[in-house]
Amino acid sequence: MPTKRWLEFASRVFNSIELNGTFYSLKSPAVFRRWASEVPARNFVFALKGGRFITHNLKLTRSENALGNFFASGVLALGKLTGPFLWQLPATYSFEYAEEVTADFVYVRLHGSRQLYVSGYTDDEIDEWAERVVRWTAPGSGRDVYVYFDNDAKVHAPDDAIRLAERAAELGVLVPRPEASEMPITVEKHRGR
Repeated sequence: MPTKRWLEFASRVFNSIELNGTFYSLKSPAVFRRWASEVPARNFVFALKGGRFITHNLKLTRSENALGNFFASGVLALGKLTGPFLWQLPATYSFEYAEEVTADFVYVRLHGSRQLYVSGYTDDEIDEWAERVVRWTAPGSGRDVYVYFDNDAKVHAPDDAIRLAERAAELGVLVPRPEASEMPITVEKHRGR
């Protein structure tokens, strides 16, 4: 498959994709419009990483102009396809981990269970994450859950994401599917890694 069709293909397999490139540089409105034109109009959203210039260089201080530039770069051209924003803070910022959820959404990034960016997740680990998703989306919570896999050094991320979505659905979580397309999709499943 040609590289230029990767987004089109992936957006028919997954209901959300994280735009990691927005962390490293501003994009143009034309880029955001092109991305929007390549994905389904329903049951799909982009998650956007805020610019590292704002979080790492300015450290969230005096960032009004930079924040304005980030949004003026074309982000809003995504319209209804705009999902959550992630503002990744520098590793030097410390915080206490808490499992308690106080927001109306949960955003999770998984980078490999044993070796950062390299290892995949075992069936038991996928089951544990699926059970968390079930808790986070409990009836009455009104909560959306976004889970992104970034363990891509050995190309585990797509398979792990598919397995988690399937397992969460088996446990009763409503996992929206992107609009059907005429693009043939073949996904090879690997179990028991």
